[in-house]
Amino acid sequence: MMTRPDYTLLHQKLTSLVAQLQNVLTESERGEVDEFIAVGEYGVALETVAAIIMEEDKRISASQYSSIMQLADIMGLGGSLAASGFDDAVKAEQ
Repeated sequence: MMTRPDYTLLHQKLTSLVAQLQNVLTESERGEVDEFIAVGEYGVALETVAAIIMEEDKRISASQYSSIMQLADIMGLGGSLAASGFDDAVKAEQ
């Protein structure tokens, strides 16, 4: 039985993630993600973060990677990110 997601928590965690990625994402990229968060499109927001990191070959810290994957697991998107090649493409710094 699936439980209903806590949308307030997802909103807070995604907003926090965008803040963590302030030095990784450009202002325009953050704005794009923030727009999805503002209208409750949390899955699209997280997938957009992952796509930007992959497509723009951005480097993220192990902590940032962990935050992304924790959110993906909470939202049931872990498999989707893995299938997209995120795990292989991301360059998590140690």
